Amino acid sequence: MSDDKRTNAASFKLSTLETCTADPFTKPTDVTLLVAYLKYMKWPARTAYLTNLKARIMTGGKKVAQSTITRSRARLVKHGYLRKVMDKLNGAGIYEVNNPRAEIVADHVAIAEETLKEWDAQRKADARRRVSKMTTPKQLEGKQNVPDRVSIMLDNSLDHSLDRRALKKEPCSGDASRPSYGELPEDDPLAPYPVPHSEDELASALADFRAHGFSAAVVGYFRIELLAGRLTPAMVEQQRSLAA
Repeated sequence: MSDDKRTNAASFKLSTLETCTADPFTKPTDVTLLVAYLKYMKWPARTAYLTNLKARIMTGGKKVAQSTITRSRARLVKHGYLRKVMDKLNGAGIYEVNNPRAEIVADHVAIAEETLKEWDAQRKADARRRVSKMTTPKQLEGKQNVPDRVSIMLDNSLDHSLDRRALKKEPCSGDASRPSYGELPEDDPLAPYPVPHSEDELASALADFRAHGFSAAVVGYFRIELLAGRLTPAMVEQQRSLAA
């Protein structure tokens, strides 16, 4: 194999592994199995033949059951990383290795990074606000024990689903006194917004935030805090100033 072909093959293997590793729809065993296929991949055909026994050995030996290998291979096929091109007489298949989700996963990583940065900025701002309210030495000594107001786990799929237990499926009351989300009121800006009582109210609140130009990542953060009863107009205004 020429130097150019080796370089192209190595570049393809690296980019495919990076995509599969960051893909929210794959599991660690899928990545390990893909490594095995890449090891035996022929270039430039990008085809690989791997027996079930060798697949188990390459992914952990006795620690990995054959059913695990079968499920991982099925996920790789489902998401396009593997495509069967031929069946062997012994039942094993020859697969073509592909990297079809590179752009999708790259977008996922960018959105996740933006969301984490914004949440980290919000946590730091909350911590500074809490410390600024502490006036006595005793309060300052206990500041390390103050719980974090933004205790959030980022879902690898970036699919922040609604907490159905917190929302009852009932029509929106259409109350004219409903707060205008995204605007800073003249009264107490540190008073949390009321928790929406229905999915329609929540959808209307999120629409208000979008209308004020907040990004999808920030709106997702507002949704979590709003359902938890922690979102205040001051927090909304702070996010607006960060984006300015």
